[in-house]
Amino acid sequence: MKHRFSLMPIAALAMFAGNASADWSFGGYVESMSLNPRVAAREGVDDTAWALGFNADYFSDNLMSASLGSALVMYDDNREFRQQVEVIGGFDDGDVRTASSDASAILIYADLGPRLTFGVNESAYFSAKAGFSTFFASERSIGSCSDCYSEDIDIDGGMYVKAALGRSFERVSIGFVYSQYLDDDKGVSDGIQFLIATGF
Repeated sequence: MKHRFSLMPIAALAMFAGNASADWSFGGYVESMSLNPRVAAREGVDDTAWALGFNADYFSDNLMSASLGSALVMYDDNREFRQQVEVIGGFDDGDVRTASSDASAILIYADLGPRLTFGVNESAYFSAKAGFSTFFASERSIGSCSDCYSEDIDIDGGMYVKAALGRSFERVSIGFVYSQYLDDDKGVSDGIQFLIATGF
């Protein structure tokens, strides 16, 4: 699987990080991702995937924010395979057993856009961003196996726009994020994310 990674979001984040006054937020999220049904069928996975990830947000005093994040994407695999493997090390060293494959990928992303606060003590927020994501190690394989069969899963992200709405409390904030991908022929159509973060 070939990846076309754009350096533009990273360059934008680097310039953005030069602002004098800013705050950081770090969080974790769970996301339900919708895949293009045609691409999902071709690659042998269901058209819904789940992602579990973390992100870092940088908030500037000029109402802009930038994000970097990564996630483990878990596909619902329709082409699972089994293979005999030999255990190396531990109490069961040398045992032969049958292992089943899993389908997953690593996602990384970067985005940038305005963030507005409102409400009592400006505890609520809304943000709108544009960004880029890409998938790495997108495959069905048997985990922790050094010499097992594997198959690439040709699904990727690309450019997207997203909107977030959330609420900040004393120590944490929670939010809901909707992402719309601009070219779902690569695989991902959209995503809905629940985010919990803490600021510094």
